[in-house]
Amino acid sequence: MKHSFGGKTWITALVFTLALGTLLSALSLPIPWNWLAYALTLASLAALRQLFKLLVKENVKLNAFIKSYSPIAWELACIALVVTVCTFMTWPAAAGDRPVSGDHNLHYFRFWFFMTKLLPHGQLFGWNSLWFAGEPVGYVYPFAGPLWAAAVHALTLGKLSLSQTYGIAIWLAYLTEGLCVYYSAKFLFNRVVGVLAALLFVTDIGDYINMGGWYMTVKTGVWPSSLSIGFSLLALTAFIKLLEGGQRQQMGWFALWAGIALLVHPIQIVNLPITLGLLLVLYALSGRMNLVRERAFKLAGAVVLSVMTAAVWLLPFLSYATSRY
Repeated sequence: MKHSFGGKTWITALVFTLALGTLLSALSLPIPWNWLAYALTLASLAALRQLFKLLVKENVKLNAFIKSYSPIAWELACIALVVTVCTFMTWPAAAGDRPVSGDHNLHYFRFWFFMTKLLPHGQLFGWNSLWFAGEPVGYVYPFAGPLWAAAVHALTLGKLSLSQTYGIAIWLAYLTEGLCVYYSAKFLFNRVVGVLAALLFVTDIGDYINMGGWYMTVKTGVWPSSLSIGFSLLALTAFIKLLEGGQRQQMGWFALWAGIALLVHPIQIVNLPITLGLLLVLYALSGRMNLVRERAFKLAGAVVLSVMTAAVWLLPFLSYATSRY
C-alpha cells in the first residue's frame, strides 16, 4: 500500500516545533526546569526520528536519497552540525574577540606569560614576579591550558594577536568538548545518540551555583576543567575498548587521552580514578569480572603509561602537594 509523503507532514512539523520550542526554553530556564525541557526535547526528537523512519520507509524516492549518501557523508554532516552550534554558542570568541568575563583574564594572563616569558626560553615552568610576592608557574596549575592557546597561535602562523588567538582557542576548546562527547556517545550507543548528546552538552546553559554548562565554561571562563573532562571521556572510551577487545593500541590511546586530561586540569587526579573504579565495579556487578581479570595486566599498563605521559607535571605537583606553606 502506497502512502503519500504529505500525509504525516503536519505531524512531523508539529513534533519538530515542539522539539525546537522546548530546546529554546531549556536555554533560558533555570535548573531543574531546564532538565524537564531537555527531557521533552529528547522525547520530541525520538518521536521525530520514528516519524522520519516511517516517511523514509514509505517514500521510495526519499529512501533512495538517504541511502545514496555514504556513512562518511553522514559523519561529516554530524560534525558540521556540532561545529555550527559550538560556533553560535561561543560567538564572538570564535571570531577572535577575546572574552574578558570571570576567569578569562586569569587564563589569558597565563597564556601571555607563557608566550612572552617562558616559551622564548624553552621553559614550561617558571616564576611569576608580577603577582603578589611572586608565584610558581606551571607547578600547581598545569601548563597545558596556555600550551593549547600557544598551539592555536602556531597553527595561525603567528598572524593573529595573542588576544585574538585566545578567543579562537576558547572556541576550539568548546568544540573539542562537544566532539569528545559525540564520539564517546557514538561508540557507546550510535551516531544519533552521539549527536543528541553533543548538542545537549554544548547548549546546556548551566549556572554559577550548580556549575557546568555554557555559563561556567564560556561566560565564567572555567574552560580548562571542562576541556579536561572532554579528554577524560575519550580516555574512558579507550578503557572500555581495552576491556572489551584487549587491543594493545588502546593502551596507547588511553595513555594519550588520560595524560592530556591530567595536563589540562588537576581535577582528573580525582575524576579518573573514581570513574574507572566505578566502571570496574559495574563490570563486577554484571558478572563480567573474569573479563577484568583477563585484561588486568593491560589495564594496569595503560594506567602506568598515562601517569608517565603526565609525569612532567604530575610528579612535581605531587611533590609540592606535600609541602606546607
